[in-house]
Amino acid sequence: PELALEEVKAHDYITGFLESEGFSVQRNYLLPTAFRAEYRSPGGSEEVTTNGPTVAVMCEYDALPDIGHACGHNLIAECGVAAGIAIKEVLCKDPTLTGKVVVLGTPAEERYGGKELLIRRGAFDDVHVAMMAHPAQRDGLKYVFPATLQLTVRFTGKTAHAGASPWEGVNALDAAVMSYMSISLLRQQLKPSWRVSGVVIRGGKYANVIPEESELKYHIRAPNLVELKALLTKVESCFQSAGDSTGCDVHIEKATPYKNMINNITLIQVYQEHAEYLGVQFDDPDPNILLST
Repeated sequence: PELALEEVKAHDYITGFLESEGFSVQRNYLLPTAFRAEYRSPGGSEEVTTNGPTVAVMCEYDALPDIGHACGHNLIAECGVAAGIAIKEVLCKDPTLTGKVVVLGTPAEERYGGKELLIRRGAFDDVHVAMMAHPAQRDGLKYVFPATLQLTVRFTGKTAHAGASPWEGVNALDAAVMSYMSISLLRQQLKPSWRVSGVVIRGGKYANVIPEESELKYHIRAPNLVELKALLTKVESCFQSAGDSTGCDVHIEKATPYKNMINNITLIQVYQEHAEYLGVQFDDPDPNILLST
């Protein structure tokens, strides 16, 4: 397993395999470990096939720190490659079809949101339809993927000797702990569809030194951007009040938010029809389970 933007072996293995299957491959496509593998239908010239649809199938392949492929990105890569080859075979067998299939390697999903980086660089500009598979505990339809925002929060105080003159210090760890506890107490007033999760990643090294700096990482999730903004206001108040109470400066860094997914009922119905034909049985998803990747 390889972490975000370190997926060198996965990149090389997948691109080599797709090349052996007849795809035209661009390695290191827009990102160091991204790739783009294309196959055009043989039913006409390049000018004709560009008038047909471009269908992209995405592969993820980065792992999580310490727990490897717990999110199943190795399986996503496998499904993406298999689907791309299947579409290629359909194009080969039916000369009346025009268009192009693209197998797109999207690295760094767990840390940087690789697809967002690729979108900004134009990787999807010529794509009409993009799809992927993601493993879950059950086969279901109409899952809820909420709007998501990542926060990095830094408190800055003043260091001092904790034994000799602690009153000279401003404890940044106290601010981190206070904000963490405030958010924990806030959860009683949060909607069931809202999620807040976070950790303290920096809070000092030595017990006899008042920590000058502390840092937290938080993820917040809500069904849509409007509710996400309301949740953010509540969470930010916890950080600001902790800074005010302890005398620490507060800096909140916000990543680009992810919008919530809107389910396409028509595509769901088509998928359900074909999947059930192949023997897949679907369970109704728990509405309280919010997914994200």
